Amino acid sequence: MTSKIECVIKQAITTFSGSYTSKAFHDNLIKLKRNANELDARSIGLDFRLLRWDTYELNNNLDKLSGSTFIRRHQAPVTYIEVFEDENVSIGVFVLRDGAKIPLHDHPYMYGVLKVIYGKVKVQSYTPCG
Repeated sequence: MTSKIECVIKQAITTFSGSYTSKAFHDNLIKLKRNANELDARSIGLDFRLLRWDTYELNNNLDKLSGSTFIRRHQAPVTYIEVFEDENVSIGVFVLRDGAKIPLHDHPYMYGVLKVIYGKVKVQSYTPCG
């Protein structure tokens, strides 16, 4: 049985390995978006510990601190996990902790399919004039 993420990978390869102007491309893109919409945390193997700013206990013998102290671990606000990449397709998982942002940037001559697994996202898109 093919997993949901394998279906997305296969459909992405099919979609982006041919012409971008044909009706077949548009039909394949619709299938890809449908497959991506089926993804959930379990199907991509998301470890929910990546979403937390975990704490750990610091032993009272370190730094001559008295008693047990909890210190927040310094984790990057964004984690990227590569799932698949070839010459036509790049698939990855971005984990953005609460309040994290990805700066405005472009992907010229590329398509992007976004699936939010957990939480919410605000996307702003701009098209340059001229």
